[in-house]
Amino acid sequence: MRTPTYRKYPITYEKKNKTIEEPSSQTELIIDLSLSAAVGIVAFAFLKGVVFGYILGKK
Repeated sequence: MRTPTYRKYPITYEKKNKTIEEPSSQTELIIDLSLSAAVGIVAFAFLKGVVFGYILGKK
């Protein structure tokens, strides 16, 4: 419970305690990537777009 102190603007909400839940019930998906893996994925997507754009430009 909060300690009653004087505040210029009163707090109008309560923070919800985050508890550790079962992994199957989590709604967020967190992926931990290294920097080199992230750069590789971005480079692959960029090169794929360049090749695709080149193929479409030839037609």
